[in-house]
Amino acid sequence: LSNAGFSPLCDYTYHSLGGPFLEDFRLIHQHFPEIQLISVEKSPETFKRQKFHKFCKQIRLVESPLDRYLDHDFTPGKRDILWLDFTDLRASYFNWIASLLPRLGNGSLVRVTFPVSPPLHPSTLIFVPIKDRAGEESKRTEKFDSRYSAFLPTGWNEMLSNDYKFSNLITRMLNRLCEEAALSNSLEARILSAHRYADGQAMMTASIGVIEPEAFNRLGS
Repeated sequence: LSNAGFSPLCDYTYHSLGGPFLEDFRLIHQHFPEIQLISVEKSPETFKRQKFHKFCKQIRLVESPLDRYLDHDFTPGKRDILWLDFTDLRASYFNWIASLLPRLGNGSLVRVTFPVSPPLHPSTLIFVPIKDRAGEESKRTEKFDSRYSAFLPTGWNEMLSNDYKFSNLITRMLNRLCEEAALSNSLEARILSAHRYADGQAMMTASIGVIEPEAFNRLGS
């Protein structure tokens, strides 16, 4: 995002779930040593390992669940980069992102990762008797609607049966969230990239930029 004409890298702070060995922090510090680093960890045992593996003074280790950190401990800087690596899909995560975006400064970036687990994937229905499948599909569809209705786009009920369609649905849900986020008049939230991949299971990740509208044109030039 600094290529769009924003502040130098020393104005950025990277927030992430560093894990026991802080691998992504090592990579970022190797290539962008100016960026400040904050790792959030709720497990006391993993936090102890992080303290052992902490490799530079620029890392601040925070022992806290992610939701408490975002709600109470997160203090926006000039520019923030947050990698929210989720292990499941919950409506509360979308609410966190929606409340987070208006707090971020121009040039900030939020990267989110979700598992792709379509509720109507044939593999999840294999043990349901054929005579009961229509009813089970209807029940799962209604359950999905009740959980995510605030973020669902048109045609969502046709996108629950395979990885490709479901990852597209999550992207469209995030896009709706960005469009409805209560940002200032001078800033917008937009999805900069989204892709699906395999990491032991189907996963997807999307990057959301908070930026002045005209700067998106400079990003593409």
